Amino acid sequence: MRLIIRRKMVIKLFQALGFKTANTWDDSRLMRKINEIPELVEEVEVKNPKVKRLIEKILKASEVILKEEKSKRPSEDVEEETQEEAQKEKEKTVSKKSEKSKKKAAKETVVKAVVKEKKGYDAFGRRLGTQGALIDEHLDKKGKSVKQLVEECKLPSTRISFHMGLFVHEGFLKKDKDNKYILTGKTKANKTK
Repeated sequence: MRLIIRRKMVIKLFQALGFKTANTWDDSRLMRKINEIPELVEEVEVKNPKVKRLIEKILKASEVILKEEKSKRPSEDVEEETQEEAQKEKEKTVSKKSEKSKKKAAKETVVKAVVKEKKGYDAFGRRLGTQGALIDEHLDKKGKSVKQLVEECKLPSTRISFHMGLFVHEGFLKKDKDNKYILTGKTKANKTK
């Protein structure tokens, strides 16, 4: 069964589930959250009968499509935004997109600057010129925190934290009491021996 649902109704649904900022979400995030509805419904008790019916329809649907148009039935309409609120919302979206594109361009510049002419791999098996190899270059036996690595590598902290977690799991790094990551001396080359 294919379900076509208005964007405003989906926003109202998520606000009823406790997501107060749902009206600021873009369509892709709304669709991701729609796919998470089975888990969300288990955690939250829904009291509004309209919202319950909507959740049941979404759970039964094989495909959900967001629709931007107004419904012909006024009983389903959510409060209309004033033009001023709509304009503010549009400006927020535009500024978020421009910030994301600036960050992406900066990240690409850093990655391009790091790319090596020779092809190969570092001691941990990371291809030279990748973000992983860039992080590896900044590791040492004295230990560095994620914050220090973020400043040195100019990469997001989530990327560095993920990389550090993998290396701790692999045994290349250990974490000390000061939350600094220290090289253990193991490398990919001597680990395979």
